[in-house]
Amino acid sequence: MKTVLNNKLIANKDGVALLLSIWVLAMLIGVATAFSYTSRLEVQSGYNIKMAAKARYLAEAGINMAILQILNKKNTVTADAATNQVESEEDWLFNGEFNELNFDDGQFIVKVVPENSRVDLNFADEVILDRLLDAIGVPEGADRSTIVDSIMDWKDEDNLHKLNGAEEDYYMSLPTPYKPADSYFTSIEELLLVKGVTQEIFYGTGEKKGLKDLVTVYSSSFVIDFNSAPKEVLMAIPGIEEEDADKILEFRKTNEIQNVNDVQLLIPAHFMAIRRYVGTGIKAATVFSIESIGRVKDFKTEVGIRAAVEITNEYSFLFYKTPEVIKYNDMKEEYE
Repeated sequence: MKTVLNNKLIANKDGVALLLSIWVLAMLIGVATAFSYTSRLEVQSGYNIKMAAKARYLAEAGINMAILQILNKKNTVTADAATNQVESEEDWLFNGEFNELNFDDGQFIVKVVPENSRVDLNFADEVILDRLLDAIGVPEGADRSTIVDSIMDWKDEDNLHKLNGAEEDYYMSLPTPYKPADSYFTSIEELLLVKGVTQEIFYGTGEKKGLKDLVTVYSSSFVIDFNSAPKEVLMAIPGIEEEDADKILEFRKTNEIQNVNDVQLLIPAHFMAIRRYVGTGIKAATVFSIESIGRVKDFKTEVGIRAAVEITNEYSFLFYKTPEVIKYNDMKEEYE
């Protein structure tokens, strides 16, 4: 009898030992699985950081290449015309089209636009602002008048608002109050603080451009570069109707507008009204907007940089932002 009990105790101990062993083994398996998962995450995270850094450096290379191209273009334009130098296929476009350069493991995509191809908020009058809003589809009426008058009020120094405008009393009555600048715009993003300017009007929609792509604070002039101005900006100029803007855009496909005489030949009927706004050529431009996107081949990471650069014999950055979301619908296809 005593032998039987001893055998049962031994059997029970063996069972407990087996259970403990299984429990310890399960814990070890769990720890090993967690460690393996964490290791994979860290490896993937490190890889993602590496690819993001590579994309950022590609975007920065695009900015630097754009500056070099602008300097080269300026030097070419100022060279003796008697040389009859012909542009090579490597010459970049400065009319809002994207330029790209591919590498074995990535590419950068860059758009360069002279800032004088846009409407300068600080030099635009009510007529140009109203026509620009009309060109992007803001309907005529109280809303459009409110935006125009409020922009003019924002940049004037007094505290007297125009008929449909707004001054300090309006802005200080908002749920989150703030004061208007009563001075020149220092960035186009300030427009989002102006009465009547909505996100849709500023950023645009899939069908319509927004003010973000059509205005500037850097050209310091009301003169517009007719070689690179988008259709909406051309239509903002008093005297230019949609059919006139279309003629200019069609001419630009195969030619460069050299001087005001080219514009006169294109739209003689309205030339006297628009002459004071006509600017031509990269030579006169000193500030450029550069948008650069770095992409890593076979990877989903992209990094965008948006900058405004003042370029004469040297260059300096007036604005630099990264990361930045940049639209480039025509360039979305994967490259080989």
